[in-house]
Amino acid sequence: MLKAERQQAIYDGKMRNYTSGMMSTRNIFLQKFGWFEFRAKAPSGRGFWPALWLLDDPHVMEIDVLEMLCHRPNVATFNIHWKDEDGKHQARYKEYEGPDFSENFHIYAIEWNKDVVIWYVDGIERHRSYEGVPQKEMYIIMNLAVGGPVPGNPDENTKFPSSFDIDYVRVYQKIEN
Repeated sequence: MLKAERQQAIYDGKMRNYTSGMMSTRNIFLQKFGWFEFRAKAPSGRGFWPALWLLDDPHVMEIDVLEMLCHRPNVATFNIHWKDEDGKHQARYKEYEGPDFSENFHIYAIEWNKDVVIWYVDGIERHRSYEGVPQKEMYIIMNLAVGGPVPGNPDENTKFPSSFDIDYVRVYQKIEN
């Protein structure tokens, strides 16, 4: 569980009005290609920005298994980011409108191989990308951001404490013969 609370704390040298958390497998677990699966329940409310993602080191490539702006708790976003030959940022994304992801747990997954990344929600394919497919090992990040320019700041209807509940993470790699 990644818990968001309305309390002040210093982060990155600045006083912040909220605390939350993240988990990372950087320097612990890296994998190139495979099946990455998360069972999670999102929070609901303006200002919450949960994400399940893969990142390389140094940060050039990124696969967002799930991103949400929780003032729209029924919209899941799937993204892939990379830099082209000139070092220019490129991205492709897809929004999937589904059930209210804050009401129950759902399974978010990607199947990643050398040619394509395919996104699934509850076992049903929702998006695929043949562009920008990473060809190197990546680590996992799970986080719940609060406030800022992308999700906007919480409002009077945003409930604290709230949490991004992650039941499990499963990662599989295909054995080549």
